Amino acid sequence: MDASGSSGARSDVVAVLSSLEGHFSVLELELQEINRDIKTCEECAAKYGEVFRAPDEYLRALRKKKKDTMKEIIHNLENFNLTMTGGRKVLKSLDRDRTGTGGQLTHTFTINASSATGTDLDASSASGAQYYRQ
Repeated sequence: MDASGSSGARSDVVAVLSSLEGHFSVLELELQEINRDIKTCEECAAKYGEVFRAPDEYLRALRKKKKDTMKEIIHNLENFNLTMTGGRKVLKSLDRDRTGTGGQLTHTFTINASSATGTDLDASSASGAQYYRQ
């Protein structure tokens, strides 16, 4: 691959990762608002009756959809991290074979699946995802 192709592929990777991180952040904020609205619906249902059950059910389904999307983003970022780790190992081995030393990569990405406050994701998945360009 020529230098311009490598640069284009690199910028595509950065664009995809940045976009996923941005969407995750938006989904996280939307989940916080949905959780507040569900609580409001519950309070209104207790006060005014069953008329608030339909909006509550809708919000719960919407929350599940948003959580599922967040889990999918995390899964994709984790897979990317695994691919990068495998690629680094191969490159390190190739560099060692060629030069007799461990080579250094200039671009690496890691994923930090950490607690995302207010998202209320279940414990079976990570509750946050961020990548960092080193």
